[in-house]
Amino acid sequence: MARGFVPALLRNQQSFRFCVLKGIEVADLHGEVIRGRFKTNLKEWVERPGSRLVEAFVNWEDDPESIRRFTRQYGPLHEAAIPGSEFEFDVSRFRLAQNHFREIWRDLDMFKEFDVKEGTLHFSQGTITYTAKTICAFLHFDLLAAAPEQIKFCAREACPHPFFIAGDDIRRRFCSDDCRLYRDRELKRTWAAKHRRELAEERALAGEVLSHGTKKEG
Repeated sequence: MARGFVPALLRNQQSFRFCVLKGIEVADLHGEVIRGRFKTNLKEWVERPGSRLVEAFVNWEDDPESIRRFTRQYGPLHEAAIPGSEFEFDVSRFRLAQNHFREIWRDLDMFKEFDVKEGTLHFSQGTITYTAKTICAFLHFDLLAAAPEQIKFCAREACPHPFFIAGDDIRRRFCSDDCRLYRDRELKRTWAAKHRRELAEERALAGEVLSHGTKKEG
């Protein structure tokens, strides 16, 4: 499925939705390995309006415990959800996938299409539903559904969650109001510090001129 097709479809087809099956019974950390089990009753999960799982994923902390928390909340990235089945993976696989999506974010030309065989398309009563086979496939579709101009980096330096999707306001430069306000305060502090330095230099120069003039008179 090519990039550009999905955003156009979402704009022109109000009854389009995509989802993934999820439900984790347990997810435990054993060193660098996470082992767990799916619930016997899986539920179809759809993103809430205004939230994007791919945005949360690329900004998620990558220490083992944080990866366990992601898995407990959403599921393993690469294993298909089968009721009651067990899964196991090394946390390095999570980090590799995270780096993959971050590289796409930095260079969108890397991601022009993906294989819809990683899920199923279903049409019923005027609604098109794409059900992803895995969380990773869902993330690809979630990113593909964003128009290229919506995929942004926060303008605040050292932002703890710099990757964001701008939504309808493609002029947004910050991931949140907090970052915008933080950047404004930083600019004001920088301007004030520069102004103080310039004022100090002017006073020092005036003092030198006055001192030189006094010596001449003497």
